[in-house]
Amino acid sequence: GDGTKPTRVLCLCCTKDVPKLMDGVLISKVTHEEVKKLTFDLHKTPGFITSHPDTIETDKGLLKRLSEVSDQALETHALRLFEDLEKIVPDSEQKILHRWDYLKLHLEPSAVKSIRDIGDDFKNREEQFSLIKKLAVVHKDSQNSALRAFGYQDMSPGICLKDLKNRWVNAYREKKGLSINEESGINTEWARDLYADVHRAIFNWQAQRTFNYFESIFFREITYFRPAVIKAMSYIDGSMDFDVYLYRLEANEMDLIDSLIKSNKA
Repeated sequence: GDGTKPTRVLCLCCTKDVPKLMDGVLISKVTHEEVKKLTFDLHKTPGFITSHPDTIETDKGLLKRLSEVSDQALETHALRLFEDLEKIVPDSEQKILHRWDYLKLHLEPSAVKSIRDIGDDFKNREEQFSLIKKLAVVHKDSQNSALRAFGYQDMSPGICLKDLKNRWVNAYREKKGLSINEESGINTEWARDLYADVHRAIFNWQAQRTFNYFESIFFREITYFRPAVIKAMSYIDGSMDFDVYLYRLEANEMDLIDSLIKSNKA
């Protein structure tokens, strides 16, 4: 009755429980997915800020500018906002802290059986690699930060190892300004090392140190990672999970690795 225009109230919820005081108020959880949705709604969804005709008319210039922001820019804004919020959100829950970025891979029982049925003879591994890269799927419990190193923004259902490698190749080519037919400097031996690491884990063979590494797509500075299967888990239904950690390389380690790769090829 005082002439105040209707205002949309938004609550950023930092815990699992929604306060009763906030009943009926738009709630947004502090997760990357929710912050991203909120960012896109704020800019792109008609009537999200207000549906009041007077406010829309008064602020039409602002609303127009918001709607014209590109999706790519919104992806970046959402990620930065989430990272800033995450630093200040209180955390009372017990958590496992991972010191390296990691992916969790999953193989269905039928996939594990298909790979094992080919046999454990070394000569069969190319056929088994072709199955591993198509059937080993990135699990939803993986870190988004690890996926960003390969060129993904977020978890998408059904990402397999082959997709991961191809996404990285395309993003790396774009990052370096290479043409579609230009392969110079695009080394994907790290992916083959990863297939081999999963292969050894399936048959419970002795782990071997891998040397090949890749340049992260996400980091502004040039950053290199070497992926390795740290833990493999077999389940009663025949399925398997694999924890793949991305070990960040320092300059002196890369020099050593490069010299070892050259000596092995000699």
